[in-house]
Amino acid sequence: FMEPAVIVCLGGILPFGSIFIEMYFIFTSFWAYKIYYVYGFMMLVLVILCIVTVCVTIVCTYFLLNAEDYRWQWTSFLSAASTAIYVYMYSFYYYFFKTK
Repeated sequence: FMEPAVIVCLGGILPFGSIFIEMYFIFTSFWAYKIYYVYGFMMLVLVILCIVTVCVTIVCTYFLLNAEDYRWQWTSFLSAASTAIYVYMYSFYYYFFKTK
């Protein structure tokens, strides 16, 4: 589990889990042509996303440095950026399976 590819894939799961429900509401309002009104809650979810992403990146970097892996820079960056891959995959899933 200390391979960079595994750390990158697993590093995006927790941050994506913190925004999963809010993305559902945003996509629902977007595809149903309704106005999204809960901007305060969305900002709270954004703050939670930032905190969770920072914590996950710190833990991933600690594991890499503890294993004396010299490739820790890009792996640390990509472990946080992999959340975008999960968001992209969820948006495709929502478009193809949830919209009618």
